[in-house]
Amino acid sequence: MSATKGLAEAFASPESRVYQTIIFVDLVDSTGMKEKTTEASWVNTYSWYYEAVAKRATDHEGLVVKYLGDGVLLSFGDEAHAINASIEIQEAIADGNAANTISCFCSIGIASGEVRQFTAPGGGTDFIGSVVDLAARLSSTASASAIFVDKRSVANARMRDVHSRLGVAAAPNRTSEEYIGALQSIKLKGFGSDSEYH
Repeated sequence: MSATKGLAEAFASPESRVYQTIIFVDLVDSTGMKEKTTEASWVNTYSWYYEAVAKRATDHEGLVVKYLGDGVLLSFGDEAHAINASIEIQEAIADGNAANTISCFCSIGIASGEVRQFTAPGGGTDFIGSVVDLAARLSSTASASAIFVDKRSVANARMRDVHSRLGVAAAPNRTSEEYIGALQSIKLKGFGSDSEYH
């Protein structure tokens, strides 16, 4: 009872409203992987995946909020840091697959805006709000190896600070607009209007 009252008070506090960039990373077809491989194999893949995601998040001043089975929720105070961390996560997974260290793919959704920050029962920072939902929905919609970034995150990011190995090697003279691609829109479950993303 007191824990519920504590959360209700936390949510009601104006200080709980913070602007964050939220990333949701989702392992693609994790159930199929568990069905098709030995437990030792998929446990190794999960530990590698969790460590790779956490390292890229902390390298870019992000916070690992929580692990959700095959998903990882991250938060950042800076959009460009969040986008760079996501790119490096995908690059690390590509490297792991190329080296036959792992055999998996992930999809990533990024969204920015006001969320409610609170201390979860048992400790640890957590976030709730439609921005968290949007990041999760974009991730679940994205194909394997894709990163879907909401329109607000791209508009607010210092895109000149965003980079990838592919961008540097394949198109060194590419402008920020060319790098992020055309604006797309999609109808996502639970959202009244179409969600726009790059």
